[in-house]
Amino acid sequence: MPHLDPDQLVLMALEGDPADDPTAHLTACQECSREVDALRRVAGIARSTVGLRELPPAPDRVWNRIADEAFAPPEPSPGRRATAASRRRPAATAWGRWRIAVAAAIAAVCAMTLTLVFTRGPQPPRVVATAVLAVNNPAAAGGTGRAELLESRQLRITLQGLPAATGYYEVWLYDGHQRMIGLGDAGSGRQTVVVTIPAAADIGEFPIVDISAQRLGQQEHGQSMLQGRFGR
Repeated sequence: MPHLDPDQLVLMALEGDPADDPTAHLTACQECSREVDALRRVAGIARSTVGLRELPPAPDRVWNRIADEAFAPPEPSPGRRATAASRRRPAATAWGRWRIAVAAAIAAVCAMTLTLVFTRGPQPPRVVATAVLAVNNPAAAGGTGRAELLESRQLRITLQGLPAATGYYEVWLYDGHQRMIGLGDAGSGRQTVVVTIPAAADIGEFPIVDISAQRLGQQEHGQSMLQGRFGR
């Protein structure tokens, strides 16, 4: 029984049965049925990786093996007169090499993807803007800070050298005129904290990050210690 065309097998694996629906052939031909099942499994793994980025390059040995399998010359015919079976052998051999090359290439992508997933794990949110926090009060002499605006609408604040607070430090967004938004506790003034920006707050309207010293129970803005403006 003749086998299905290679393009048909790949189309069936990737998109389902083509228009002529050769399911009767697959029922009768175990070899073609196994090939379609194998290609479907590999294609399913490949589809699951479509959202991943920055795949590591495949080692040279992977591409060398694919090239060896796909482009190796056919074996010479044992006699001058070729039988019908021997005349079919080069095509069958080429088809076998073609299948190995396709499967090997997809497997290489899958292997690189799995390596990326298990070695790198989830990636941290991207930093979209930064602000260097400078001393805004003589009481904060020696203090430094950095604010990073994350794409997850959070602020990562890193503070160093601030004096021990009698109350606590707080993170604020400031429009540069009168309005301020309190975002939360900034810790001891010598650590990294992450605070969330309210959904209604527009960084374009509140581009300044302010670190203030607050008394316990104080609701309004306290004594500004460090300030910095976002630059993109």
